Amino acid sequence: MKNAGPKPTIYAYGFDKAGFTIPSETIEGKNHIIRFLGYAAEESLEPADGIIMPSGIFEELHSDRDYMQYSHRSVTYDHDHLARREKQVFQNYKRGGGPLAC
Repeated sequence: MKNAGPKPTIYAYGFDKAGFTIPSETIEGKNHIIRFLGYAAEESLEPADGIIMPSGIFEELHSDRDYMQYSHRSVTYDHDHLARREKQVFQNYKRGGGPLAC
């Protein structure tokens, strides 16, 4: 059975921030198209049919030692970027897109 409409486009977002090298070209499979968007890409995630993004890309872990040599860990977040992308994923989901996480 053939797909009557266009192939769904899946955005793979932020894999560069997770340490992966992302291809600059779109990958077309038999049943779908995958577009890789870098973490700093200005393009919205809203038009995608599905979104895949690695967890932890909006946070940075820090380890420090104080003057007594006790180890302290902290986490900082890119709040503005996270809020912008979260809104885009939510809007995508409202219109029927399928956000996926990995």
